[in-house]
Amino acid sequence: MLDRIVNDWDHWVRTARAQRRLAAWARTHPSLAGWTVVELREPQGSPRTDTMQAALVDLAQSGDQEALTTLVVQLRPGLLRLLRWVRASAIRTESPSDTESEVLGTLTETVLDHSLQRRPRLIAANVLLDTRQKIWRAQGRAMRSRDAMARAAWSGVGGDGGPIGHGERPELRPDLAVGAIDLVGDVAAALGTLPVTASSRRLTAEVAYRAWILDEPSGAIAAQVGLRPDAVRARLSRLRSAVRAGEGRPRRRQVKTISS
Repeated sequence: MLDRIVNDWDHWVRTARAQRRLAAWARTHPSLAGWTVVELREPQGSPRTDTMQAALVDLAQSGDQEALTTLVVQLRPGLLRLLRWVRASAIRTESPSDTESEVLGTLTETVLDHSLQRRPRLIAANVLLDTRQKIWRAQGRAMRSRDAMARAAWSGVGGDGGPIGHGERPELRPDLAVGAIDLVGDVAAALGTLPVTASSRRLTAEVAYRAWILDEPSGAIAAQVGLRPDAVRARLSRLRSAVRAGEGRPRRRQVKTISS
């Protein structure tokens, strides 16, 4: 999707219509005058670039789609890094087009909301950082929603019948909760593919629950479950890979437990 946007822009910028648009931009925003196509496509970081990109933000906020697209083209290197970060940080990966749509949609929202009065400089850096933060907050809301579902799933199931509290070591089998809420894809099925013992699967399920639902850091998890922090990270990495490997297979509608 991003490549198509850049290719379409490369074609557009050489048309007569584009030349008229660029001339109109220069009349209303002098900082947009004097840029070659190559410079406009890949501007170097400088105060001149800052003022040019601020003008593009102003135009985009006035409804100029070509100005917004020009910003996207200019920010392509940063957007590619952001896409890689989103795909690496997600427990369950979406399709590449879905991920690009999320990032580009969030970028558009960020550009339209950007305050040029408060932050008139470092446009590229600020827009990319704000986009990343919005995506991070959205992921956090999704995880908090899963947290509430997981706590409800634990209520009244064996033990003392209470939900898990942050920082407590669960006395119940975490794989029950994993199956009950279908945690970020079919984690239960992924656990079943790991060539380890049943007790090791249960430990990995507990580690995943603490990391992906309770959002505990590796050090805290390690202290609770009796592993080293690097061992916690290794278990999460293997499980994440197993979840991703299973995404092409049909997902089960319900998972009650992981067979022991």
